[in-house]
Amino acid sequence: MANRLTPKSIIKQHPELAAIAQQHAGMVEIAILQGDKYRAMASVESAFGLLAEKWEVLPSTPIDSIYDEREVAKLLSAGFFTVGQVCAETPESLIAACEIGKKTLVNLQQRLASYGWSLR
Repeated sequence: MANRLTPKSIIKQHPELAAIAQQHAGMVEIAILQGDKYRAMASVESAFGLLAEKWEVLPSTPIDSIYDEREVAKLLSAGFFTVGQVCAETPESLIAACEIGKKTLVNLQQRLASYGWSLR
């Protein structure tokens, strides 16, 4: 049986999506309780827009939009600004160019993998 994508499996792979979903669920609930179905629908639409933004990561996506602020500084200072630039590198070349440790490298690889990307 093939792996099926379910809301739980997606949120497990992308915990940042859970926060967006939870925040907007609260806004929808409040709007419904107040009888404002248009605001409820707008909140749902906004949530789906944010989730779609988070879901789609292109080679041109800025690396600082998907990776931890503290860790991304070394990538930026070494001239790696996009997901595509980072993924064009080997683990060894990133360690050398960015002066990052293996733990940071593993974290970066896991973050990239969560969006379907990997290093060369």
